[in-house]
Amino acid sequence: MKIDISALRPAQEYYIPVPPVPASRPKVSRFATYYGKRHQQYVKDFAAYLDVCPPVWTYLPKEARLIVGLEFVCTRPKKVVHACPRFDIDNLSKLPLDCMTSADIFWHDDSQIELLIAHKRYAKKGEEPHTLVRTYEI
Repeated sequence: MKIDISALRPAQEYYIPVPPVPASRPKVSRFATYYGKRHQQYVKDFAAYLDVCPPVWTYLPKEARLIVGLEFVCTRPKKVVHACPRFDIDNLSKLPLDCMTSADIFWHDDSQIELLIAHKRYAKKGEEPHTLVRTYEI
């Protein structure tokens, strides 16, 4: 399938001012499933921000075919060894997409996403770590 990017409507954007965290693997016991502390904290912080600043989605029906762009701006370490953060981009993408799916505001299910574009970088001087989500309807 070929997608004509020029025919897309302007993107819906959502700024998440929570430092990006890669999704952790669940730890399963007989009684429950547990996630790492950073994972759990990200979910809490995302939910808290969503309560304060809900998205204003103007055109995305819950059955839409979607293109999603993710920009991860990660905390810059004191000494930069690598040109970009060492997190796996797929693990960085899972957590915000799962949180957005759980919120049931952005889309019904992340299976609606047909194209995912993700980019990671360190924060520039004076810039706060965050995730910027751009969503296009096909």
